[in-house]
Amino acid sequence: MVTSKTVKQIVTIMFLFLVACTSVDKTDSTQPDEKGLVAFDSLVTIDINKAKQKAAVALEEAKSNNNVRQLLKALYYNTRVAIQIGDSKDFMQYGEQTLRIADSLQANYYKNKVYILLGRYYIQQNDYTKALEYYIDAENYFDSIKDNDHLSSIYNGMGILYFDLKEYEKSQEYFEKTFGIYEQINNKRGTGVYYANIGNIYNITHQYNKAFEYQTKSLNVFTELKDTTGMVSAYINLSNIEANLGHAIKAEEELNKAIALSDSGDDNYRLKERILLNYAILYVGQNKLDLADKVLKEHTVLADSLKNYSGKLDALDLRISIAEARKNYKAETLYTTKFYHLKDSLYGAQVKQNIEELKWQNEFDKSRLESALLKSKYQIEKDRGAYLTYTIVLVIILSILIIGLV
Repeated sequence: MVTSKTVKQIVTIMFLFLVACTSVDKTDSTQPDEKGLVAFDSLVTIDINKAKQKAAVALEEAKSNNNVRQLLKALYYNTRVAIQIGDSKDFMQYGEQTLRIADSLQANYYKNKVYILLGRYYIQQNDYTKALEYYIDAENYFDSIKDNDHLSSIYNGMGILYFDLKEYEKSQEYFEKTFGIYEQINNKRGTGVYYANIGNIYNITHQYNKAFEYQTKSLNVFTELKDTTGMVSAYINLSNIEANLGHAIKAEEELNKAIALSDSGDDNYRLKERILLNYAILYVGQNKLDLADKVLKEHTVLADSLKNYSGKLDALDLRISIAEARKNYKAETLYTTKFYHLKDSLYGAQVKQNIEELKWQNEFDKSRLESALLKSKYQIEKDRGAYLTYTIVLVIILSILIIGLV
């Protein structure tokens, strides 16, 4: 005989089954459990020497503990430090190891953080197609987990990419994207970077008053944060503006501040390479050709060690000016040929075409994926509706049977 207790149990089971069929599927995004990574990224930009020590200690501890996840974090630390100081060899070595372990552990957060660094690295190598490939992969991942902090880094990198390609409108679009995120997440250093980048666009487009205004804002932010790297970069940018305005003495003063800070800080060779190039530009402008030659020799050593082809291109442009001033037409012809050959390989039409094709392919892939997801969602909702109908009918039939039995 069916008791009232049995009836209640059957009804409860059916109710739970009904709820299960009508509930919405929620798949949690993969969230990183490595909270110290973002803090380490900040440390690298603020105090590179402390970051280097921390990275070295972390690697030793991970090896002695034989802990794979600890090793993954330590390898990322060393990858991050290497690109900051411009050590290409260490960067590729640690980066490859980080990616290999990240793949084995399916640690996508680490993998895509390295992709951001690879985007930055290939911009420095002037391989803009590869840079964009890594940025797009990283953007798709961090957008999927709604990580604005990393998205801002990607947009900043893409802004630099288009700045190097002299597509200033696109460059500014990406920098404006970063500014919106920096304000949203209250990233003060990011705001300083934004001011510097926009200031560079105004400088290159001959809007010197605005350029000076934004670079001064940038310097103030970095000074407040005691960010030596940012301050050095700001002094270099201010020197560029003064040079463009024909203020050679002021321009050299700004460079002197930059070199003093750079020498007293870490071994950031990339900044020193920029400083030397700007000294050479000033000396050529003042017709101090012997001094320019001397500085360019130092610059060439650094540019070669960093594989900084855009720096080498700028140096070739200066050498053309020096040869022209000395009426050395043979040297002028030689440097001009080298200049245009290198320029075409870095910024030629084929490079820009590859980048545009890559961007449109990514947009097509994203649209196709969204369409597939929409179709899948529609099918799920359709199936859920059918299951709900079957369940309601089943509940009604069972309820009638239970009442009849009672």
